[in-house]
Amino acid sequence: DDSRLGGVPTIDALFADAYHPLVWVQFLMDPVRAVGFKFILTVWVAFMSAMALAWNLTGNKWWAGLLGMLYALSPEFFTYIYGGHDGKMMVFAIAPLALLAIRKVVRGGSIPYMILLALSVAWMILGSHLQLTYLFLWGAGLYTLYEVAFHCDGLKTRGKRIGLAAIGLAFGLALSCFQL
Repeated sequence: DDSRLGGVPTIDALFADAYHPLVWVQFLMDPVRAVGFKFILTVWVAFMSAMALAWNLTGNKWWAGLLGMLYALSPEFFTYIYGGHDGKMMVFAIAPLALLAIRKVVRGGSIPYMILLALSVAWMILGSHLQLTYLFLWGAGLYTLYEVAFHCDGLKTRGKRIGLAAIGLAFGLALSCFQL
């Protein structure tokens, strides 16, 4: 109906985050309070995933804690709470963990991190901001190509590592395909 929603074919509330893992909070507590609690948990996930990436980059848990806190409480991320942009927050919260997983998959061929990449992608897609997930996946794909180009020696190794990252992406899409 072109007279409603500016002709947008879907309503966000119909596909929102109905299947996101944090939706279980609404079943465990009062739904009105659960919305705020979901924001708190999302900020906590942002802290933990940024801390994990920072720990891998710096090798120091204290710097990792500080950088994780700065990421989770940064104005760009933290002010999404006031506007109710939980979908954007869900993507930004897990993005550092997905980048860490890509880094580990490409540099070391890690299967557990491939699974972590799949779960991170599923987390993003099950959130309510598919556009930001789409943009993140483009960036993650380019980052994967960068990692492969500069951190893999042979052509055979490059092919295997891109294949592992692609399998992780495929598993993430398969886990969340019912949302799409």
